[in-house]
Amino acid sequence: MIMIEGETRQCKKCGEVKEAYGFGITGNSHRHVCKKCVLARYNERYATDPVFKASIDLAQKEKRARHRGTYAKRNKEYREANKEQHSANRSIKYRERKAAGIVPRYKRVRTEQPGKQAANDTIKHAIKNGTIIRPNKCEQCDKEGHTEAHHHSYLKEDRFDIKWLCIQCHRDYHADHFMHVVLVDVDKIIAPYLVDEYHTKIFTEAVYNFPTLTMPPGLNNTKFAIYEKVFNFMTNLNGNWVYCKYGLLLRDVYGITTIRYVPRLVATPPKERNKNGSKPN
Repeated sequence: MIMIEGETRQCKKCGEVKEAYGFGITGNSHRHVCKKCVLARYNERYATDPVFKASIDLAQKEKRARHRGTYAKRNKEYREANKEQHSANRSIKYRERKAAGIVPRYKRVRTEQPGKQAANDTIKHAIKNGTIIRPNKCEQCDKEGHTEAHHHSYLKEDRFDIKWLCIQCHRDYHADHFMHVVLVDVDKIIAPYLVDEYHTKIFTEAVYNFPTLTMPPGLNNTKFAIYEKVFNFMTNLNGNWVYCKYGLLLRDVYGITTIRYVPRLVATPPKERNKNGSKPN
């Protein structure tokens, strides 16, 4: 039953008495549960039901894909028509975040994930000065158009070891492959042995072999001890590592660049609804 303006109804969930605008409409009648309770139930299910969360994320992704051009055009028109207000809002937001002690994302990345920003900046500058020419074809799906440089490692020696992917292929890869930098105290792992070129090479080989848990045959006591320490250290990090490599990230900063695999949940497509919003029989 449709409520008229000014009419009130008691919510069956929270018991509060609210006017018509406090209730949603399903089909040809107002709901008996208020919008606030419906939203709370939705948020709770989204947070606790991984399959429901995956289906909603899939629907939102498809919606953004359908309206990507519309959203971009509308946002651009708004920014151009409200330049001063937009700039003022950004300044206010920045001051509020700074007062609250919130560190900007780019600063957190440089501190927590050293080498990542440097790897991206290296390719950006190489394209700008003509050292690298950005191709217009994806190496994964052969789709023509804009491409992005994909790194498999953030080490300094691997900054130019890239693969050119379209936006969709790049997103699909990182949807279940998370690149991460692990900062490790090599002295503690190599101890009681000296941290020299020989022992560091053993440590580097152990890190590289960790994803497959492979120990080369014929290891002496020293090599076996370092391999065992490296494997225990990486295992305690609780990551499904598929790639690990130790080396120089930045000037005087060493670490392990890794790729962690976390399989995506298979999303169930959202249920179809009739034009009036009701579920089909």
